[in-house]
Amino acid sequence: MRFIVRVRNDGGPASKEFIEETKAKLAASQLPRHENFRISRVAIEFDLYEDDPGAIEKDVKTVSAALGLVLSVRDLGADEGARSLGQIISLSKEMYAEERFWEVHEELESIWRGLKRGDPEKEVLQGLILLAAAYVHKQKGEEAVALSVLHRARLRLVSFGGAAYHGIDIVSLIKSLTRVEEAGLVTYVKLPSAA
Repeated sequence: MRFIVRVRNDGGPASKEFIEETKAKLAASQLPRHENFRISRVAIEFDLYEDDPGAIEKDVKTVSAALGLVLSVRDLGADEGARSLGQIISLSKEMYAEERFWEVHEELESIWRGLKRGDPEKEVLQGLILLAAAYVHKQKGEEAVALSVLHRARLRLVSFGGAAYHGIDIVSLIKSLTRVEEAGLVTYVKLPSAA
């Protein structure tokens, strides 16, 4: 079973050094397989693999003892039931605001896969998926990769050609991403609301 564990970040930066320090704290804990660390301004996030579903509570206590307050644990294999496009977009926007970019990527990709090539919605979703992916790279301390993926996200959003998508002001988002690219440093961009 695969879980996403999020622990409160008490000030560590999204750097390879901080990720290595975090891994070292967990290394001695005998926690099952854990990998794919991401650091946001509010959380340390990683994937935890557990064969025994009854052991997750013990695992959470182990993580808490090593790293601090566990904010959330999400079972990626849990059946969340049928959800509408609007529900998935709404959840994705909430998770984006919480800097849960890997989860945003996965949620939006579940919609994107079902769309036909040439569908304008596929372009805007690809842009938003790439935006989330760029921030995942940022959270891994991979600034250059993040900037490159951010550029690709902006191009997809531009090719969408629409002003808004499910309450997101795409035009304002493109302008913000252009400023980030021009600065050459990946900074967090909020999803602007369409009026």
